[in-house]
Amino acid sequence: MGRIEVVLACALACALLVAPAATASADETPRDSARAEIIRLLSLDDEALIDTIQERAFEYFWHEVSPENGLIRDRSTPWSPSSIAAVGFGLSAIPIGVERGWISREEGYERTVTTLRSFLEGGVEGRNGFFYHFVDMRTGRREWESELSSIDTALLVAGALTAGEYFRGTEVAELAEQLYRQVDWAWMRGGLATVSMGWKPETGFLPHHWTHFDESLLLYVLAIGAPDHPIHPRTWDVIVRPRRDGIIAAPGGTLFVYLYPLAWLDLRGKQDRYADYWENARAAAQRNYAFTQARADQYRSYAGDVWGLSASDGPFGYRAYGAEDGNHDGTVAPYASIASLPLVPELALASIRDMLKRYGPLVWGRYGFVSAFNADLGWFSTEHIGIDQGIILLMLENYRTGLIWNLFMANEHVQRAIELIGFQSVPEKGVGPE
Repeated sequence: MGRIEVVLACALACALLVAPAATASADETPRDSARAEIIRLLSLDDEALIDTIQERAFEYFWHEVSPENGLIRDRSTPWSPSSIAAVGFGLSAIPIGVERGWISREEGYERTVTTLRSFLEGGVEGRNGFFYHFVDMRTGRREWESELSSIDTALLVAGALTAGEYFRGTEVAELAEQLYRQVDWAWMRGGLATVSMGWKPETGFLPHHWTHFDESLLLYVLAIGAPDHPIHPRTWDVIVRPRRDGIIAAPGGTLFVYLYPLAWLDLRGKQDRYADYWENARAAAQRNYAFTQARADQYRSYAGDVWGLSASDGPFGYRAYGAEDGNHDGTVAPYASIASLPLVPELALASIRDMLKRYGPLVWGRYGFVSAFNADLGWFSTEHIGIDQGIILLMLENYRTGLIWNLFMANEHVQRAIELIGFQSVPEKGVGPE
């Protein structure tokens, strides 16, 4: 047995020994319980397996929270601050939890009101409608000298608007509208045409702006459609859209930038004058899969049907991994392939089952799949990250019912932005003169 095999064997044994035994009987050991849990998951049909993954992801947002203010942890460690992006995903999680019967409508409503009031009544530190990337779970004050984050504020607003549509005609809808209206998108340009990535009180606007194709597609839809302080629709045309291998390519080939906007924006059957972003994301997911498959003989992590290269934890820290040579090391982010379910169902489901089959409790924990793993180095994260759980939960629900798409796209300001940008229906294939 080689070094890697020994590492994996030891890691698996350790995982089986320390895995939670919440469902174990008096006669079961934690190891037996962990093994039984994986066997049970693999025995489920696709619908039941997806439901279980969703429920575990939802539990992250319901439990890793400060009930007094609705702030949600960035990751599943006791010392973690809140990330406002995780809060945005958490606000969108509420309608899913209610519709799935995991919480009552009253519970969801109260949690949502508490959260939105915290942001609107000074309970979370911010400026000009933007909030700091990381804030203290208890006080809501800025953490780690983080920036007022434009993209994370956009994710927060997207979650608020989704909840507002779900609880239409209530205080939640009013608070969500108020939160959106107070964001001064024009100010965040810092005097330039595009939106800055952020602002710090010590140094002012960050020098980097959202100028390339990436997750900022969602930000620009919100900024262009904003009822107050909008930016000009022509800003959409300033975005650089480099093409490579037949698709508009994100920097570094990291997959999450294709997925995040599509958690809320339903762009199926729509295109602007530059691209069909849904088909573009589908092609990116297929490329991500093909990239790992082509290197499976070099990296143990990519064996079988396992794939998913994206920004994630890694053996040497957080990194924006992607499907490009020089930007991967065998580290797989489970959320990347799982959240691609609406785009490439067969590839995503195969990856889910193969990760469970190969690694069992090493990749499955309290809130479902862990943040990342690298089988080549025998490294398996034991943590869950809020935004990872969020993209899993939302995209799986969109695959099943389209709930988040339907709610977000029903917002009048989003509809206006789609019109201003110039999205149109994709022509049906085979229609028109031959």
